[in-house]
Amino acid sequence: MADMTITLDATNHTAFMAGGRWSQTVPLADLSGWLKLYRNLWARLPDGKKPVPGKPGPWAVFYEADVRALEGAVRKAQEIMR
Repeated sequence: MADMTITLDATNHTAFMAGGRWSQTVPLADLSGWLKLYRNLWARLPDGKKPVPGKPGPWAVFYEADVRALEGAVRKAQEIMR
């Protein structure tokens, strides 16, 4: 599984996200929603059990690098959108 890469385009206010066999371009404003999704995946527990906020679930190792990439991209996007 390839770690996610994110390239920001300040001119068009978009982010190009790529990981493994997928890629897509999204508005910079949407990155925070992607970060929320990946944090939820990071914390997810089996069998529909409720995750504990801030505590990793059993699959967290698969999402660690992606969460870090998204956190950095969100910070940079906020600077661009000021």
